[in-house]
This record gives sequence, C-alpha cells and structure tokens, in this order.
Amino acid sequence: MSDNTKQLRVFFVFTSASFFLSHFLSRAKDLIKNGYSVSLVGTLDCKLNEISKHGIDFYELKISRRSLSPLASLETCIDLFKILKKHKPDIVHNVAWKPIIFSSVVAKLVGISFIVNAPVGKGFFFTDNSVLVKFLRFSVTILLKIFLNPPNSFVVVENKGHLSELLEKHFIKAERSFLIRGAGVDINLFKATEEPELPVRLTLVSRMLWGKGVGEFVDAV
Repeated sequence: MSDNTKQLRVFFVFTSASFFLSHFLSRAKDLIKNGYSVSLVGTLDCKLNEISKHGIDFYELKISRRSLSPLASLETCIDLFKILKKHKPDIVHNVAWKPIIFSSVVAKLVGISFIVNAPVGKGFFFTDNSVLVKFLRFSVTILLKIFLNPPNSFVVVENKGHLSELLEKHFIKAERSFLIRGAGVDINLFKATEEPELPVRLTLVSRMLWGKGVGEFVDAV
C-alpha cells in the first residue's frame, strides 16, 4: 500500500475474543499482511497480549452469547455505537447472530456501509426449544430478514445446507452470499491419518454444549 493510499480499517465484532483467535486469526493476519488495519470488538475472555501481539487493536464490549435481557442488549448496542462512531471503520465483519443484528443496526446508524456477516451456524436461537427462546424466535427472524443481508453487505456461510436454508427463508440474497470451506483448521499442521483397525474408539473433542454437536454424538453412539 502506497503512502498516498488510505489504510482501510476492518473491525471484527465477536461475542468471544478467544473464538476469534481460534477461528479467524489467520484471516486477520492476512488482512494486516495486505495493508489493512484490523481491530477486534468483543468480550475479553483471553489474555489481551494474545490479541495485541499480532498487531490487532482490541475494544472491549460486554456482549453475552446467551443473555436474553433487553436492558443488557440495549447497553451493548449503546457501547457498540460509541466504539464504531468514534473509529468509523471502513468494513465491519460480524460473526454470530447477536453481533450480526446489533452491529448491522449500529453500523447503519453511524454511516458504515460495507458489512460482512458470518452466521457460523444456526445458534441457540434456532436450536434451543425453551419457551422463552421460542417466543423470541419470531422477532429474531424478522430482524434477520432486515439486517442479515442489507444493501452493501455480504454473507459468508460454512456449509451448503445452511446456505440453502438461509436462501429458502429469504434471509439472504444469492448474489451477495458466499460459501467457504470452514475456518480454524490449518491443514499444514493437522494431517489426515490412516484409518485404524477395528474396533474403533471414538472421542468427541468439542465445546460441551448439547446444541453444538454433543446431542448428535450421543444419538450416534
């Protein structure tokens, strides 16, 4: 990037800084390598040095993945508004449902036109069958139809089934949505191994959340 070219600023908005490090750090490093300024907004659930040592600025935001409190949501939106209004990034990349809804609204309010949204799965709003979540699901569905893929935005998903479902429900536009192969696994570090002899012993390595694959693992066994 030449001295006369403005350095474009990219802000990632996450619920969890540690999730950003485990799944999106390589993308952020590529952006920095190509001349972008990268910042992360989210909950600090790791050591700050793990973020800053990569040349990434961090702005703390109180945002809970599972909280359903309207007051907490309003506080999050106000704090996010202050951050984005002050720094006015060129691109906002929102990951997961809450950041997508909150940040897409706020970005429009402060005049940020270029938005990238990455649902990375259905989230508990669509997998949790508690009475309260079912009650809120209708409102969330309306918000997603408005803010998941507004004009000048792009949506990135990680599997064909999810892409098809979002298209069928008219949450996203086909011409502004992209399918990628996933995130977080460096195939130069993790190599496929030969299949072992029978019997095979299975181990689930994941977050111990029923809606994140534990239920399917139990059913399969």
